[in-house]
Order: sequence, then C-alpha cells, then structure tokens
Amino acid sequence: MQGLLLEAPWSDRPIRRIIVAFPIPDPSIKFPPMAAGKRKKKVETVFLVCEETGDYNYTIRRKTGGEKLKLQKYSPRLRKHTTHAEKKK
Repeated sequence: MQGLLLEAPWSDRPIRRIIVAFPIPDPSIKFPPMAAGKRKKKVETVFLVCEETGDYNYTIRRKTGGEKLKLQKYSPRLRKHTTHAEKKK
C-alpha cells in the first residue's frame, strides 16, 4: 500500500499518511433498520402490606406476572414478624 508523503513545517522528516477510499453504497440496496438498543424490562412497584395492621411497610420492584407474594416481614407497629401480602398501587 502506497502512502502520501506530506511536508511537516515543524519537523525535518516527511510524514507518511495512508488515505483509504471507501466505496459509495448503492442506493438500490435496502438494509434492515438498526436496533434501537436494549429494551427496558417490564418492572412494576408493589407494596407489601401487613395483614394484621394494614400498614404499607415495604415496597419492592419485581417483574410483572407470577403469583402474589406472602412473606414474613417485620411490622414496626406490632414490633414482631407478621405475614405481609403483595398489593399493587
């Protein structure tokens, strides 16, 4: 590959530059559209509600679908662990 020799005013040596020519694309060729990036995951915010007091003590983010959660979590009002059920907004 042959390069182009240029004179550099700040140096006593010539600079070699390689110029590459790319072919012009044919407008009759149709390319598929580019992907817009990663898709966002479907995530919803749900509350864990104490079954004894009805307080909204915890919020969690989880994927949509699936069955409702029932967990043993701490209830600050009762100062003990109670069953908390999932409830949407």
